[in-house]
Amino acid sequence: MVSLALPLLVAMAMAPEQSEAKSIAPSCQHLDPVVAVPSGKRRAITPDDLLRLRDVGRGDDGLWDESPLAISPDGKFLAFQIRQADARSNSYCLAMYILPVGSPAALGRVDAGGQLITGTMSIRGLAAFPLGTAKTIVPRWSPDGTAIAYLRGDGGPAQLWLAKRDGSGARPVAASPIDILDFRWSDDGKALYVATRPELERADQAISEEGQSGYHFDDRFSPAVRSRPFVREPAPQEWAQVDPGSGSMQPLSKSTADVLNGSTSDPRLPSGPKQVSGRRIAWAAQRSERYNAPRVLHFSSDGSATTLCELPQCDGVIAFGFAGMGDALWYVRRQGFGLEDMAIYLWHPGQAPRQIHSITGILSGCVSGPGSVLCVEETSAKPQQIMRYNLEDGSKSVLLDLNPEFRSIALGRVQRLHVKTQYGVDAFADLILPPDHRPGQRHPLVIVQYQSRGFLRGGTGDEAPIFALTRRGLAVLSFNRPKDFYTDPADTWSEYLRAVQHDRIDRRNIMSALDSLIEAAIGTKGVNRRPNGTPDRRAKGTPSQGWHDGRGTFLALRAA
Repeated sequence: MVSLALPLLVAMAMAPEQSEAKSIAPSCQHLDPVVAVPSGKRRAITPDDLLRLRDVGRGDDGLWDESPLAISPDGKFLAFQIRQADARSNSYCLAMYILPVGSPAALGRVDAGGQLITGTMSIRGLAAFPLGTAKTIVPRWSPDGTAIAYLRGDGGPAQLWLAKRDGSGARPVAASPIDILDFRWSDDGKALYVATRPELERADQAISEEGQSGYHFDDRFSPAVRSRPFVREPAPQEWAQVDPGSGSMQPLSKSTADVLNGSTSDPRLPSGPKQVSGRRIAWAAQRSERYNAPRVLHFSSDGSATTLCELPQCDGVIAFGFAGMGDALWYVRRQGFGLEDMAIYLWHPGQAPRQIHSITGILSGCVSGPGSVLCVEETSAKPQQIMRYNLEDGSKSVLLDLNPEFRSIALGRVQRLHVKTQYGVDAFADLILPPDHRPGQRHPLVIVQYQSRGFLRGGTGDEAPIFALTRRGLAVLSFNRPKDFYTDPADTWSEYLRAVQHDRIDRRNIMSALDSLIEAAIGTKGVNRRPNGTPDRRAKGTPSQGWHDGRGTFLALRAA
């Protein structure tokens, strides 16, 4: 294939000169996390406090993304991007940082600026389906540990950038006419491999031409998302090799590209992500071929037979890595009532895994550190912190508090509620009462859905400022959508969909959970109840608005 590949090689060969790019815009002066915070009485929260939250990665939405944290080859430095909304410019403040592990005071900014890159996925055969959330920016260290490479957007196609660890400069490596989607360093650090999707661009251009005479309404459409057809898969990634110094380009061999795409010649190994340490290899794969079967760890060393982690506490692996203790691996999974907890385990193949740490909240972006696991942690009342968990004794320490200002902000009291649906499915929600709530007081109830796992900033899409509402005297029920219930076996996506929609079981299951959780909230005696026995969901002065869970549930808050 040529069409877009040739101009890509030509354009990327014209790499811009090195430029200093770590200064920060005036409206982004609060992007750097402060180390010290004023002590004394806690102040009331404002919507701006929630708006200005600093984030690394995508939290609960990004559990299956690659980690936004990158540990240097010598294990001494951590690289990541911090993102913060900027209301003044209606955009985002973005910067790349390097943190010496164990020394938050030495946090260094090595690049600043750029525009938000939004994420996409392939779903039901539709390519580049928009997620509406930030793309997880994954920095990658050069093999010698002196620089990081990462993707950056500046109003045009996403480009590959390079920043020196010592902060001496950041620059684009090349100039691509289409989005660079992924990249890797060569083993010797002398080249970078970049991935684009020229076929996607060609097919999208063909759709534009088709639109001049009208579209055929077919399986390329998703009317709830946009009025224009999507490109259908396959639209494969194509790889090229870049010299990081000059930006010169050359095509990549098919064998190297296949390896970068996750292909393998070993019949025991699946395609996709794997962890390799010497002659040891580990991967996560579904326990069976059934749709939605739990993922478990697989391990092999020196070509030996594959060992599986088969105990119940092995199910549902989200992230994993080698622990630096021989064959031992760590992994992260969800567990507990309604899978509300996340836990880190240490597994020596052939032995039972041992739990290292558990939290009712989110552990995202976990990576291997020296004798430890590094994760982004958040709970219902505590925003993101970068944490280190010791694999020997389970102790933990804060590497960086991304939002230390919240130590001096008074939040509403959070209570986790647990119920069973009419089908016996675990369901939970968080009830948040005003910070000045006193025993005996009852408040109008606002219902926010449909995720309640991490910091309670606003539900799905961050549409409702939960803690700011409670400051105004409202109670908020942050509802977490329960697991689907179905009785029929489901080997495929279509069978699963048919099972959960049979007799509206999915709707019945969700509404049963919501009704029970509302009753549980009333039972705390912190929520108003009308004379007819129903909860008072009215809020004076609050405009009518609603929340939709993407599959049919609609909850409204009406003005009194």
